[in-house]
Amino acid sequence: MKYEIIKKSIIGKRLEQQDAVDYFRANGFLFAVVCDGMGGMKGGSVASQTALACFKELTMNAENLSEDLPEFFLRSIDIMDEAVFRIEDEAGDKMNSGTTFVALAIKDRSAFWLSVGDSRLYILRDGEILQVTRDHNYLFTLNQMLSAGVISKTEYEEQLFRGDRLTSYLGMGGIEFMDICQAPFALKSGDYLIITSDGLYKTLSDEEIQDIIIDAQSVRVAAERMVDSVLERDRICQDNTSFALIKVMED
Repeated sequence: MKYEIIKKSIIGKRLEQQDAVDYFRANGFLFAVVCDGMGGMKGGSVASQTALACFKELTMNAENLSEDLPEFFLRSIDIMDEAVFRIEDEAGDKMNSGTTFVALAIKDRSAFWLSVGDSRLYILRDGEILQVTRDHNYLFTLNQMLSAGVISKTEYEEQLFRGDRLTSYLGMGGIEFMDICQAPFALKSGDYLIITSDGLYKTLSDEEIQDIIIDAQSVRVAAERMVDSVLERDRICQDNTSFALIKVMED
């Protein structure tokens, strides 16, 4: 198999770009990463860049990644969380910053992933798009509590305004929720994979993202059209938007 990949990032209506996105090869794997930083003007940018740099260093220096990639992901989350948690400002004070993190690892015909926060991984196969990762936010917690009968429907609706609040992110000092793919996901020719910050999916629906990719039939054109569609919406509060798009093809 071979893979065509492209990354895009726009600042939107924010004053600073706090997303970080990149792809690289290490230990025989193709990695793609998206981080969405938070924590004030400087804190978010530093947090996302710190997490990305830390992960790249870990993958470059790791040995035998193919033997137990999920275990490597688990260790990496702890190390990145600690690195972001300890970020200090110029005065030596803790920044209290944080970042979401989603990473995709591909080798041969298999994919693995991990995520912390609400940046997402989608897989588009046979004309249908599927969100693979969960959003680690208060809405996820509310849904679990409602399903378990811990809260009533009325209590659920009263708390929905807090739904976007993250319940898991790098830098919180102890990660409770994460998604780690425990077994290789078999890829096939024609699959598309996209990892993205929330600036994309809060502006374009999953169906719109799906239709753009299907109609474009090209990674480059699809990426450009997604960016154009976000900009055309001209939302007053448009967030930073960053994503990496990958197409799986026969060699």
